[in-house]
Amino acid sequence: MTIVDIHDELFEFLIKKNMEQEDLFFRPRKTNRSNKLTDGYWFLGNDDYLTVGFWKGVNWITKAPNIAFMISSTGESWVHVNTSDSEKKTSFVEMYLKKQLGLSPSSPSYIKKFEGKNWKKNLEEFLSFDWYIIDTAIKDYYLRNNFDDKLPIGLIDLYEFEDDIEKINYYRNDKKSFDVKFSNIAPSKIQSFQISNYGPIDCCNLKDIPVNTQWIFLTGENGVGKTSILKALATSIGHRKMNEIESKENKKFKVELNLTGKTKDNIEVIRKDNIGTSKRKPYTVGFAAYGPMRLQTLYGALSPNQLKNAKSKSGTFRSLFNNDGYLLDLESEFQNWKDKGIDISKRENEIKELLESIMLNIREVGFTYRSGKTPITLFSEIDSNGELLHSVTIDKLSSGYLSIVAMMSDMIVRLYQQQPEIYDIADLRGVVLIDEIDIHLHPKFQKHFVEQLTEAFPNVQFIVTTHSAIPLLGAPENSVFCVITRNASDGVKIARLKKLENEIKYLTPNTILTSDIFDFDFFEDMSDEAFEKLYIEDNYDEVKWNKEVDQRLRKLDTDIFPQDLFKE
Repeated sequence: MTIVDIHDELFEFLIKKNMEQEDLFFRPRKTNRSNKLTDGYWFLGNDDYLTVGFWKGVNWITKAPNIAFMISSTGESWVHVNTSDSEKKTSFVEMYLKKQLGLSPSSPSYIKKFEGKNWKKNLEEFLSFDWYIIDTAIKDYYLRNNFDDKLPIGLIDLYEFEDDIEKINYYRNDKKSFDVKFSNIAPSKIQSFQISNYGPIDCCNLKDIPVNTQWIFLTGENGVGKTSILKALATSIGHRKMNEIESKENKKFKVELNLTGKTKDNIEVIRKDNIGTSKRKPYTVGFAAYGPMRLQTLYGALSPNQLKNAKSKSGTFRSLFNNDGYLLDLESEFQNWKDKGIDISKRENEIKELLESIMLNIREVGFTYRSGKTPITLFSEIDSNGELLHSVTIDKLSSGYLSIVAMMSDMIVRLYQQQPEIYDIADLRGVVLIDEIDIHLHPKFQKHFVEQLTEAFPNVQFIVTTHSAIPLLGAPENSVFCVITRNASDGVKIARLKKLENEIKYLTPNTILTSDIFDFDFFEDMSDEAFEKLYIEDNYDEVKWNKEVDQRLRKLDTDIFPQDLFKE
């Protein structure tokens, strides 16, 4: 029996239990991140285990339920309690659950193991005894505190539970037929392209992009044509009309695209000059494009004119082609959905989870209304000790966070507008172009950002430029790495580095910088004297350690270690 079989049996088992006991609610997986729901993983976990919670309360560090029943792929089962994210939760467990359930400390968690590999029998036992102890303790806690002292572990709301079950049933019963229908609507990926006569480009191409490629990274020195490649692709995919000056500067402009969908046959597209620019819908089912300036957003404060321009066809490209393009914000779109009678809650959880997972040091993202009417988004950061800071509005965030939230909000809004029948972010499809994806971001964030976009948008193809080696460290398998060069005789050329694509997971930032993709020679033009003083350790901890050893050795008796040993 595979872990997916256990997911299916557990779901059916718990649905039956809920029919027998109406107040028995459980928490299945809420989003399709990394296509997990598509693949039949109805609960959180991985290929080795699954975890199901019966109450509200998630460890914001591990993203797993604070109190859960867990099942391994081999059938073992146990109760797992992890409250390392909150002293209040830990106090509650110590006072009301540890002794009563017979939990054993297993830092930073508590465990209660069941015997044997019959997980159904053990789950029956858990639901017959332990479930009542935990449920009663939570209810009593709220009663004793008159519902004012909010414990972050609570009862699951009926309507939330019904929405969760409806979603799982959709993926169990309707998803396959929907995928077939959807894949025949429009393509969602680029498999090859050739660009002629645009900016510094005479002719360049990238062919044979694997159909399962989610990321294409374009690197190269400043001024070699990386941005021009993105602009040419955006102009073609989105039927962008070049202005009069641009048309004169790019005579005989031509782009040949080979597009594909999940199951749809390839489509050949040819864009010439300004022919066909009256079309509104892009060639791909979803499309968005971003330049390096991604701070132009006024959350909830875009004027009707600004909002209209941002939502227009030209607004889709403005960020990539101009520095003053406004990005669409979630607050305005929430208001739009509300005015149209769209159920915001079905998308709200998806967006909340996405923003919380993408932004390091942001613990909670909350959507509420100012004066009960105007939508507002609040962000709660944590300090270096993991303590929660006061929530702030987007304008109080750092420029790095602001650029991420601005771009992610615009991307979510545009892809939802282009695919209104979709609720789960992970089901959104299309092509997204990002110029200088590393800009404004700390190195830790650069890698993390790519990893989280990969999980959150498994059906979106990203084509990005970067001057940093760090984003490449977050690249998933089947990513494509290209270096762009430009010279007088050959013009702009794209060279795909297939060897690096296979080796990337084994490389460090230093080795990537000195590889063909960046060709960075740190030692070039360095004097012999400077070279001799160079620290060549792999990390700074080793540098500090070796310096301390050196200083201690110098203090020893010179008869043992003569001073001439320490000559530079």
